[in-house]
Amino acid sequence: MSSNERRMQAGIEAVRKGGAHALGLFKRRDELVIEKKGRQDLVSRADRETETIIRDHISALFPEDGFLGEEHGAAGSTDRMWIIDPIDGTANYLAGIDYWGVLLAYVENGRPTLSFTYDACRDELWTAEAGKGAFRNGKPIRCADTSRADEALLALSFNFKLDPPVYTNMLEAAIRKGIDHRRLGSSALKLAYVADGRFDATVSMLTNSWDVVPGLLLVKEAGGCIVDFTADGHPYDQPRPAAACAPGIRSVIEEVTGLTLDG
Repeated sequence: MSSNERRMQAGIEAVRKGGAHALGLFKRRDELVIEKKGRQDLVSRADRETETIIRDHISALFPEDGFLGEEHGAAGSTDRMWIIDPIDGTANYLAGIDYWGVLLAYVENGRPTLSFTYDACRDELWTAEAGKGAFRNGKPIRCADTSRADEALLALSFNFKLDPPVYTNMLEAAIRKGIDHRRLGSSALKLAYVADGRFDATVSMLTNSWDVVPGLLLVKEAGGCIVDFTADGHPYDQPRPAAACAPGIRSVIEEVTGLTLDG
């Protein structure tokens, strides 16, 4: 078994293990103490414990690998690094809304290589390996074949660190093109839904790597177009805009966002 095959198996085990823990606490969320990291930025022990479970599982199998996690930060190697968002959609999670995901990516020599997105509430696991396609629960998936803006469905994210007109101007431009939109609260699941043909595009005008790097690889492997998060040497530990879409609406998404997509 190759190193990537072993890491793929480890990643699947880790997100399922972490997801099971998070789901158990989700069902008892009235016991959680909620803390604020910033404006509309919440956290609880569920986030921290889930990230620790994932890190510990990976570390036991690959002690030489490093990590970049939303809750516990960076540690170890950056040549072979796992990026973790233990609960993407924490506000939904703590409000009892079952739209959140467990997110993990393996990055080797600066390039995303493996991707894992787990919806524990629905037991849907999306995986991808660079150059080998995208899958949901082991079955191949592809982006939608949508080619008209007035038939497209766009999923959005908003970050309170962003100047509001950057978001509202982009939204107005999309609406004027006839694009419908949703804002559901988990970048991880929105990217998975684009890869799976449920949404046609998703955009965040300011986001962190742990929110989107796994899903961007997933969309790319499903035949979609994506922003390269590390283009121009941008580091993984700094936020930037991100977008992904079905290939047939690439030009209109680039137009309304001002972003450049690859695919």
